[in-house]
Amino acid sequence: MDNSSTLIGLVLLLLFIGPVIYIVYHSTKMEKLLKRKAKEKNINPNITEVTPSLLLGLDSKLQKLLIINKITMEVDLVNLTEIANCELKIVNFPDRPGKTNFVSLVLLYKKTEVKPFEMVFHNDEDDINSEAEVQLQKAKKWQKLIN
Repeated sequence: MDNSSTLIGLVLLLLFIGPVIYIVYHSTKMEKLLKRKAKEKNINPNITEVTPSLLLGLDSKLQKLLIINKITMEVDLVNLTEIANCELKIVNFPDRPGKTNFVSLVLLYKKTEVKPFEMVFHNDEDDINSEAEVQLQKAKKWQKLIN
């Protein structure tokens, strides 16, 4: 009887602790990826952010922004001295009133012939787990940092 109670207790402990360990491991893994890519691009980000869809690293000294799309694993380095403006884009789909469905930042270059760069913070079609309002606040924070 004591052995079975102990075994049940250990299983329940693992069930509750397992997801926390996974989240910490995954977050650490993403931060290491960001640092490795930053080193490859010869920047030293002093401000970083891990979102459900993006890894962001800003080197304030060099005025460069490292963006890693976690879905496609595409790595981009944006020179902020070439950016004219950073605009917040929010889309509320008509079939879901009162709910923000898409949040992104659009980087507009000084040279108009260069295509604007879009950083998607939240897209209901791709990511139903993250909350749009939380991602909206993160996008606003990064808009202030970039502008």
